Amino acid sequence: MRISRSTIEARNGVLRDLLVRKGALEPWDRRICSEATVNDLDLLAIRDTLQRMGLFSPEIGVEPYLSPERQLSPFVPSLCLRESLTGTVRPRNFAILLFGRETQRFVPGAFSIFSTYHGTDRSDSYASRQEIAGTLIEQTRRLTDSLEAQSYIVFDKTDPSLPNVITYPMRALYEAMGNALAHRDYEQYDPIRITAFADRIEVNSPGGLPIGVDPEAFRTGHAGAKWRNQALAWFFSRLQFAQAEGQGIGTILRVMREEGYPAPTISSNEHQVSLVLPAHPRHVAMTRRISEALQKYDSSTQSSWP
Repeated sequence: MRISRSTIEARNGVLRDLLVRKGALEPWDRRICSEATVNDLDLLAIRDTLQRMGLFSPEIGVEPYLSPERQLSPFVPSLCLRESLTGTVRPRNFAILLFGRETQRFVPGAFSIFSTYHGTDRSDSYASRQEIAGTLIEQTRRLTDSLEAQSYIVFDKTDPSLPNVITYPMRALYEAMGNALAHRDYEQYDPIRITAFADRIEVNSPGGLPIGVDPEAFRTGHAGAKWRNQALAWFFSRLQFAQAEGQGIGTILRVMREEGYPAPTISSNEHQVSLVLPAHPRHVAMTRRISEALQKYDSSTQSSWP
């Protein structure tokens, strides 16, 4: 593949992305899940989601939405598709991700890992780890709870102009999580990894940037709207999990800047996209003071032993 003045091998999904761009291959989220049937979809989950989106009608019920001819929107294909050879109706990949009874059975990499370290790196002696499975909607709920637990108010009496500061702006955390879930490469078996340290939260999403997205424009929040999983992005937007207009990174940068937080660090390579959200400086300073006090206490306690 020709990139600028260089020619590179079309590997790590590049050839696949080129075929999608050419129209010779459908995007992964729209493809049929060849091992699943409509019985692998949770009808109650579909009903609840349609109700949240204002699309459910008790007179119609859920079953008509399983028809290959029924679309939720002109921008989103039907939940299911009919196989051309057998005529069997099967769910599309995005339907399994959102409503599957056993999502990881069909998409092994579609899970998340949330880790918490008390220190500033992974060498810390204590850490907690959650392996979060289920549908993407279920994962979103559990990840939201974990992120909210990391964001609390730090009070400073000496600053009358801004006595209360939250550790992380929740809007930025929601956008980072939603973008990772909606736009990752689900053909990779790696999970989404969200790691909370004493001074930052890191979000690592499997898969590089889609072809056509300029890395520098992406880092500065000026990249145009381009989705790897357009159907998923539509659902996440309607469910208010993330923006679907390609402005997620721009929103994160703006929120962090306007609320007085250090600028996030955004990087990407052919394997993953990484986003680092720094905690508010007041939280970092408080955490450092607490850590120093605990170290002094431990030292004084040990020196007093007989």
